[in-house]
Amino acid sequence: MKRLLVFGFGNLAYETLRIVTARTNIELWIISRNYESVKKRINHLKLTNAQINKYSIIKFKEGDLNNSDQISTYLSEISPDYILQTAPLRPLWKNSNSKRYAELKSVLPGAWYPFLAPNTIKLMKILNDIKIKTDVINACYPDVTNPVLKRYDMSPSIGIGNIANSVPAIKYSIADFFNVNPEKINLKVAGHHAAGFPITRSGTTNGAPIYIKANIEGRSLDIESNKNFILKNTYHKFQRITGLEGQTMTAHSAASVILTKLGFNLGNIHAPGINGLEGGYPINPSTNSVHYDNHNELNEMIRVNIEGQKYDGIEKIDAEGTVHFTKQCQDSVRSILGMPLESCKINDIDIVGNEMNRILDSF
Repeated sequence: MKRLLVFGFGNLAYETLRIVTARTNIELWIISRNYESVKKRINHLKLTNAQINKYSIIKFKEGDLNNSDQISTYLSEISPDYILQTAPLRPLWKNSNSKRYAELKSVLPGAWYPFLAPNTIKLMKILNDIKIKTDVINACYPDVTNPVLKRYDMSPSIGIGNIANSVPAIKYSIADFFNVNPEKINLKVAGHHAAGFPITRSGTTNGAPIYIKANIEGRSLDIESNKNFILKNTYHKFQRITGLEGQTMTAHSAASVILTKLGFNLGNIHAPGINGLEGGYPINPSTNSVHYDNHNELNEMIRVNIEGQKYDGIEKIDAEGTVHFTKQCQDSVRSILGMPLESCKINDIDIVGNEMNRILDSF
């Protein structure tokens, strides 16, 4: 039986494991800072699975990624086949009841890299130090975090969500436009979080580039000439729930990645941060790499993603893994959070992230 270790057990991890454990038997290990805060979720997962005659093996260890010795010991003891890392310094939705939440939402998403990425960076450093090779699935801003770690040959193998969350609506919209069965469509979408996030909320990428190519049984569909209408239709006809409740879409993305790795044939899935690349891509499950027809197509997908990150507020990720922010992103952070954010080095991320965390606690 394969062994999956999960860091953090909030809503996303719970919903992901609810899907996975209903489909297959897998030994689950959960590491979280406080057992009392998650034990009801763990029990609920066990008991709901029992309703469908599935009896999950779920084990728990109390731990903190700030304690590298403790986590190193756990990793050696558990020896996981896969790791799902879902723990940021804080989820932004914690501020959703704040009167100033609308202001926070106006900050470009790339600005939140300093508190989304630290725990993933700590985990990958620990794995690198103790020489454990395992398949890490990163849920914390993989479009940026994975390529940062790639500069140090420590990237998680893949991410979840983001552009993948928009692919089902794009597929249904294409099927509706061409009056075809969505199951018959072979679809390839490449785009950064900046492109994927607004599609479901507005039917547009807000200017961020996106690559879409589709065919049915080898017959190419003219997406380019009809792209704007197809994207608008994702909102007007296939609008879905968003926010915390809508996070089930991200959970299904995570489940698709995990189930594919466990041998389920779900076709070509989509995911961000594959092998440390910026942004999101169609994935070839058999090779765990980008699904592309030729190098020109791959280069275009990479170009779209690198250009797209600017719309998230990321100017560039340099050779040392330092994230440089656009002027618009810097201005919004200074205006709303009252702190400078020109760039963030990998070794400074805890300092910057903790300062952001402190400011957000005051909102």
